[in-house]
Amino acid sequence: MSMARYVLTIFPVFYILFKVTQNPWVKRAVVYLFFALSLFLSGHFFRWGWVA
Repeated sequence: MSMARYVLTIFPVFYILFKVTQNPWVKRAVVYLFFALSLFLSGHFFRWGWVA
């Protein structure tokens, strides 16, 4: 039931990120950054660390 609160706060972030990343190199850098962050947080989660 609380998913709508999170989606409403994240939607503007993705819209701004879309507007900022019109350059293909910036898009690639953002993808690499988020991929590295996802790997880090996944590894931390699998080691029973605090992720949120």
